[in-house]
Amino acid sequence: EVPIGAGFGTSASASLGASTAALLELGHRSTMKLAADIAHEADIICHTGLGTVAAICTSSGVGGLIVKAGGPGVCRIEAFMEDFEKCSLIALTFASRQKRLVLTSPELIAKVNEAGDRVIKNVLADPSSSLMLKESRKFALETGLGSKDADKACSLLEEAGAIAAAHNMIGE
Repeated sequence: EVPIGAGFGTSASASLGASTAALLELGHRSTMKLAADIAHEADIICHTGLGTVAAICTSSGVGGLIVKAGGPGVCRIEAFMEDFEKCSLIALTFASRQKRLVLTSPELIAKVNEAGDRVIKNVLADPSSSLMLKESRKFALETGLGSKDADKACSLLEEAGAIAAAHNMIGE
């Protein structure tokens, strides 16, 4: 099971599943774009997600970088040209975190936007998943979205041979 509130996109997945099921149950014929738009709006209104519905819909997942925020059709993702067949993803969770306090703080949003712009610039200069993870780790610490436990785990994973390790944003 994927833990809820730990930064794995469960709110986006649940919102997308719910909107798709509702449209099907109502017999509404449309494309997945409508279901994704509804899911994205629900995540924003409820302060439960980070706008990851678009990433789920494009299947870029961890293989890309969101360079323009927004819902499906607005969000822009730059996918990395890498072979992920030989990669393994190791995930550790410590605790769930409430997103509402973070997503409604104007000061934190400004700090996140400033640091996020710098991460995007750095990663696009040398696009790779390992650099994205390294920059994401710096971002989490700089913005205060990360935790000491998560950072300690990142250090241990890298000492054990991981090419990079990062905090899930907002999740712990």
